[in-house]
Amino acid sequence: MGHMLVVAAERGFFRDRNVEYAERMKAMGKDVELVVFVGQGHRFFGVIPLWTLTASCCESSGDSWRNGKPDEVSV
Repeated sequence: MGHMLVVAAERGFFRDRNVEYAERMKAMGKDVELVVFVGQGHRFFGVIPLWTLTASCCESSGDSWRNGKPDEVSV
């Protein structure tokens, strides 16, 4: 499996599950980046047009992919 991006909303229903999944994958030696969108709730991408946050997610993901260094990022 190649590099993987896991996105979570800080106040989302599945935040803990997404974070736990990313941590389990990292523990198994997988190349994982976790991005947590601070202050956001479930489905914020589809409910609120937050192009700035979407761009931030894509930007941090792109940086990680280019550098090959997965990090936990809070946006």
